[in-house]
Amino acid sequence: MSLSNGSGPIQDKDTLPRSDRSRKAPVHWTHDEEARFLQYLLTHKVQAGDTMSFKKSTFQGAADDISQAFPNQRGGGKTANLKASYNAIINIKKTSGFSWSNELGAGIMDAHGDIWEKYVKNSPAAKPFKTKGFSHFDTIDQIMPHGPSAAKGKFVKHQPQAGLMVPAAPSELSSSSTVMMPPPLYPLTPITP
Repeated sequence: MSLSNGSGPIQDKDTLPRSDRSRKAPVHWTHDEEARFLQYLLTHKVQAGDTMSFKKSTFQGAADDISQAFPNQRGGGKTANLKASYNAIINIKKTSGFSWSNELGAGIMDAHGDIWEKYVKNSPAAKPFKTKGFSHFDTIDQIMPHGPSAAKGKFVKHQPQAGLMVPAAPSELSSSSTVMMPPPLYPLTPITP
């Protein structure tokens, strides 16, 4: 027996509310699946170019690699979540008064919980890292664009390496002076006016 709504047979999806028809089942990634995904991106980093923008084909390759290693993984967007976690940790590291450990996270104890709650109110992505680390941080840090590819152009300035003796500009000091400079974040590039 087939039911009809006047324009054809009723399909199962026709009996579901509209909101239930378009909703996909949530995807859960295990730690090992995330690690495999990140390792794939790291080994294919060169394909992302200077801007570290991976092409769709790289992500498809990662999906194929993960599906071979983990046949039950259905895939789904993971990049945004991992990047958000990475950026949250970068901000924790930059925040005065906080420390970071890949094992213990920010290491916030109950005595300082109120400070953490205020911080998390403005940075909600940091919430899981109060006492929990993020084991993928170092791998993502290797993938993320920094170094010479992070900033380019004739107006980009880089500081010299630690312990490097740099002659001071003659107008600033005597011509025989040298100055100890902090380490550069990136290799030195000449700046021309």
